Amino acid sequence: MNTSIIDKILTEWSYRVPNGMPDPKDKYHLVHLKESMKRLKVNGEVVDMIMNHLYEASGTKRLSYKDVGKKLAGIKSIKQQGTVDKKLYGDISSADFIKRIKTTFKGATNVKSYAPGDSVQAPVGAKGKVGERQSSKAAWFTWKWDGNNYDIGLMPKTAGGRGTTQTKDQELSWMLVLSGLQYGGDSTNKEEFLSLLVSNSSVYNKIEGVDQNTAMGLAAFLEHNDSWYESNVKQCKKFMTSINDNQPIKYVKDASSLPVNTIAQRLYKQDFGKKLDVDKWNPADIWLQYGSVNKSATSMNEYNNWIMDSLKNGSGWVGVSLKKGGGSVGIVNDIHRPEYKVTGLETKFGGLLSQGVTFNYKGTDLDGFGLNFRIFQGGSTELIRGEVIKKGAEAVQGKATLKVFDDFKSGIYSAVKKVSGVNVKLDKKTKEWVFDGANGKKTFNTVKKAFGNMGKGTAFDNNMHGDWNSAFASESSFLDRLNTHPKIMKKKEGQIKSALNARFQAIVLGSIVTHMSNKDLQKVMVGMLLYGKSESEWSAAHWKAQ
Repeated sequence: MNTSIIDKILTEWSYRVPNGMPDPKDKYHLVHLKESMKRLKVNGEVVDMIMNHLYEASGTKRLSYKDVGKKLAGIKSIKQQGTVDKKLYGDISSADFIKRIKTTFKGATNVKSYAPGDSVQAPVGAKGKVGERQSSKAAWFTWKWDGNNYDIGLMPKTAGGRGTTQTKDQELSWMLVLSGLQYGGDSTNKEEFLSLLVSNSSVYNKIEGVDQNTAMGLAAFLEHNDSWYESNVKQCKKFMTSINDNQPIKYVKDASSLPVNTIAQRLYKQDFGKKLDVDKWNPADIWLQYGSVNKSATSMNEYNNWIMDSLKNGSGWVGVSLKKGGGSVGIVNDIHRPEYKVTGLETKFGGLLSQGVTFNYKGTDLDGFGLNFRIFQGGSTELIRGEVIKKGAEAVQGKATLKVFDDFKSGIYSAVKKVSGVNVKLDKKTKEWVFDGANGKKTFNTVKKAFGNMGKGTAFDNNMHGDWNSAFASESSFLDRLNTHPKIMKKKEGQIKSALNARFQAIVLGSIVTHMSNKDLQKVMVGMLLYGKSESEWSAAHWKAQ
């Protein structure tokens, strides 16, 4: 920086402070210095470098994660949990959390939010590396305040997945963007486009339950979350090339009580004699209402044909399943369905005390698909649940509960459930792990037998917590592993109990699946995959944006 610009800064700074004598140790004076440099159009990076140096020299210390958490945890609906400092817990939307940050840290600038799984641009002074993926489940927030950079995560209280408010933001924002584009807005100018979304009632009033205040909150979410804005715009533009460009009568968030769903429930009960899991019939997150619901359908097939016609013609009710992605849009459960013929299955287990088991499919239209079973809430009595995964996809492709196995082959659910629960405990006197009574030993030996009977094509990760074979050699060797392995000994009691609960179930399930015939693999495992993907024979057509 040359002497000429320095003189100009000093002159401007002197003019702004009350006594004309700038003091670099006075925080109020430092605010005026920053404004002086901005007015003189000094490079932003240079401004930040100078201000950070002066704030450090003036004794302004960066708050720790714990202190930041304390400030925000005092707010209703947001809590700290245990010894976790980098994350807070609360079912609050990203848009509302941004407002809270600005309220709590008055004068905060450059506030940014990142959805779960996004690559976070970690701020200077934060412990994370630039571009580091902060969390697969927590939303992440960064901001600048009082000369320092801050970041923190926000995890839904139901820590097994996306919080309902976070999901609501994403679904409503997608509809708001689509409404703006179908109205004729230009998304290439983000500022003007967001202004349209919040200022024109013909845009936001088309969305069921959204008023101007809600639209403003959603616009704030999109303003501070570039990746979701870009994803929404790409998907919506692609969607508009495939369907009616005109705005529907209403954009509606999915709910089981919607008429389009209640009619399906009635017809499924009539045709199959069972209660319908609506999400497995049509996993739409939102609906575009172009006309009336078909109340005259007399069977599930007739009703599904009407759904298909609605999608093809841009009429009736059009369901859309939303997954974050790069702009891919297509119809699922079209007339021409994938063949899905299984030729093999690879079974993969993680470390001894990791939770899941993944079944990777091989065969016609199946390569790249997998079914992963694990617990989601971290409970020591919780049953494992399945997620359909696909190589290269940013989001899971669907979910399936353990009990669904019995729809294809009876006895699997009860066999796995039998080994769930707490089977070990810490002895109060010795502080060592022991089996939880006779039932704990019995369960272990059931699992030990299942492990020994594991079929071919099974892979075990022996890099974490020691060798699987030695761990399941005997009761004593298993307990010895728990009581002596350095990494296991560092785990908390609840962590070990929940991990073993999930691990025991996964071993029994893996043993059953790896001994299935090709016929059963086709019936059971492909059936589970189709159920998870909402592609069963009675599932309806829907758009999928990802």
